[in-house]
Amino acid sequence: MDRIKYLVVSLTICMFFTSGVFATDFLISDMGPDSQTNFSGVEPSVAYNSTDDQYMVVWWGDDDAATANNEFEIFGQCIVTDTGASVLTDNLRISSMGTVGGTDGFNGLYPAIAYNSTENEYLVVWWGDDDRDFGDGALIGDDFEVFGQIINADDCTLKGTNFTISDMGGTGVGVFGVDTTHESAPAVAYNSTDNEYLVAWHGDPVTSGEIEIFGQILNGDGTEKVDDFRISSTPGANLAAVSPAAAYNPDDGQYLVVWWGDFDTNNDFEVYGQLVDADTDGTGVSGSQLLRISSMGGAANLTFIGRFPDVAYNTIDQEYLVVWEGDDTGADDEFEIFGTILNADGSEKVATYKISEMGFADSTDADFGVRHDGTPGPTEDTGPAVVYNAINNEYLVVWEADDDENSLIDNEYEIYGQRLAGGTGAAVDGDSDFRISDMGTTDGSTAFTATYPAVAFDSTADVYLTVWHGDDDTAPQIDDEEEIWGEFNSASTTFRITDTSDVSVAEDSGTLQLSVERIGDLSGAVSVGFTITGASASDYTDLSTTVSFADTIGTAQTVDVVDIEDDTVDENDETITIALASASTGTKIAVTNNSVAVTITDNDSSSGGGGSGGGSGSDDTSGGGGCSLVSANEFDPVFPLIIALTAWYFVRRKIIH
Repeated sequence: MDRIKYLVVSLTICMFFTSGVFATDFLISDMGPDSQTNFSGVEPSVAYNSTDDQYMVVWWGDDDAATANNEFEIFGQCIVTDTGASVLTDNLRISSMGTVGGTDGFNGLYPAIAYNSTENEYLVVWWGDDDRDFGDGALIGDDFEVFGQIINADDCTLKGTNFTISDMGGTGVGVFGVDTTHESAPAVAYNSTDNEYLVAWHGDPVTSGEIEIFGQILNGDGTEKVDDFRISSTPGANLAAVSPAAAYNPDDGQYLVVWWGDFDTNNDFEVYGQLVDADTDGTGVSGSQLLRISSMGGAANLTFIGRFPDVAYNTIDQEYLVVWEGDDTGADDEFEIFGTILNADGSEKVATYKISEMGFADSTDADFGVRHDGTPGPTEDTGPAVVYNAINNEYLVVWEADDDENSLIDNEYEIYGQRLAGGTGAAVDGDSDFRISDMGTTDGSTAFTATYPAVAFDSTADVYLTVWHGDDDTAPQIDDEEEIWGEFNSASTTFRITDTSDVSVAEDSGTLQLSVERIGDLSGAVSVGFTITGASASDYTDLSTTVSFADTIGTAQTVDVVDIEDDTVDENDETITIALASASTGTKIAVTNNSVAVTITDNDSSSGGGGSGGGSGSDDTSGGGGCSLVSANEFDPVFPLIIALTAWYFVRRKIIH
């Protein structure tokens, strides 16, 4: 080559955090004056916004700035991913239940949230009662329905006003509606393929006391796409289906809705599920197959139960992980977290297994485990939450429990988590349960607890945010002053290539450079290298580059990775693959976004033809009497004209003769 050429391909390689907590618990809500227990924020839900790289957390409670004491409404706050700082100065009031504010006659309760990546909006859903007219006649007190509100994600402001989603038993009929004896939020899942939401809830629209799961498909703007449709179908009024959760499968265009209840035998509580078509015709349900997911203690065993499920879909292995709380044979009332993996069609892939291990290993002591009230009937939902991480092909499951590790004691409830591998459900790297929350300045007290966890995943930085409600004695907080708290957790230390778009370069491009940066936890010196495969080694020179980052340094570095060789051989285009390799001990390479394909396009002439002077072609010569292909660098505007005139001459000659 007569000059040095560089091709810079901007590929960001990210190094993420180590397992466990990398920041302390932080306060999200601010309900009422400090150091007062009259106002509270409880039972949060959280979603990640990939466009603005933020989270939004929603909850219900009462606040002196927006409501009266015991006037419960839905509130929210947007969270900066790097620091946990609040985007808004004050809590955002989302619901406005009742025509007159400042009373406790109408309430908004139990919210859930989903992020819409197409519109860059959130949909918040909840259940409550109201006396407003939403277009179908005025509602009445105790006519509990599901409501919704769109939130602009870019500035965390309301878009439009509250609207109704469910219509259980008709407008203004208080005897039917969302069931309030089983306290849990409605479920909402976003479908990015069709820009729609599925909202699911439990209620009784026809026969008072017959509790079933119902659903509604909403367009991206929140308008109804179909009528309310029934998802579950228990065979009698004494049986119930409650507490739904939902996940969307983009591969098959379906949702999986899961819930718990009794089906064949009264009070034999298990976890069930049903596939729901995204492109529904109003019936919604895909086929008539009811999925029985759990079998705690065997069939028709009323001693053991499964309840409060959650579900996440894995886009790599095309599977669902369903998790729930329950007890099983071997230790009655020792409640733990269980799970199973289902194929996309609902068939079982991995049988039910225990995820958590609260108390001493293999303990059968019911004193330690997932919080429960000791009865299999209605109770406040304190079940697990699960989210999927496509960067590392893993799940994070979080739950509330008490444990006897270190100086913790019975009934000192905190939030715990476990990372599980996609495909198998096995604990990642053999890790055991890890503690997330830390309520109270010292362990060993039951005065301060954490409950009702929810979790979301930041796909930009490979970070989880777990949120919960609890009380703490860190000033100015006091005992029984319930607020919403959060904690960032990380996956394994992971390297990835964020832009894996195919690259095409000419064979005279010179040196290929990559722009590499480290983000997330900057502690410790780490490094990562590359492997190059695919084409003949004569077409490139591997520079055996290692990208090294010193402690606390994460600034992007531009490094030479490979020299593209400009040979004189006339050959087909060839492709090489540059992949991450040789990461530091204890770090990982992402399951996805870990390599890039580079096509090397040939720029050489073909061999000479015709006549006695036909020599071998090269970059700048042509055989005598032969035809030379002109490279882009040697382009002559007269050349196409010569070809065109020659073709015209032969065509005209053929016509004349």
